[in-house]
Amino acid sequence: MASAAGIAALASLRPVIADEIKRVVKNGKINQSVSRWCYGKIPLDKLCDICVQMGLKGIDLLQPEELPAAKKAGLVCTMLFSHDLNKGLAHTQNHDECIAKLKTSIDAASEYGFPNVICFPGSRNGISTEEGIKTPSMG
Repeated sequence: MASAAGIAALASLRPVIADEIKRVVKNGKINQSVSRWCYGKIPLDKLCDICVQMGLKGIDLLQPEELPAAKKAGLVCTMLFSHDLNKGLAHTQNHDECIAKLKTSIDAASEYGFPNVICFPGSRNGISTEEGIKTPSMG
């Protein structure tokens, strides 16, 4: 995994020459992926190509509109991004926005056949554990 991260980090610093990319997955027994946010400066199509060349199976935390690029490359989006990490369901005033974004991501995951959507409680921003437990569910 360190090799994959190092190669992808290198790609963000300068153009990658195809013969410099090494296959890091040797026997295919482990399904490895990278997180999109770590390599946001690399165009997604290029990142997909690099991942395929390295033998990786997927990319984490893609937005719904990024799914066609992963699918085209034969990669799995291991988990779709939904709503903001800090602005989550812990605060009832965020529920409508978070639920709408979750529904969009769930629909996109279903459309492309990808397995997971991630959801965050968000930052506490002053909410105690007791108050958080009492927060109504999304239902």
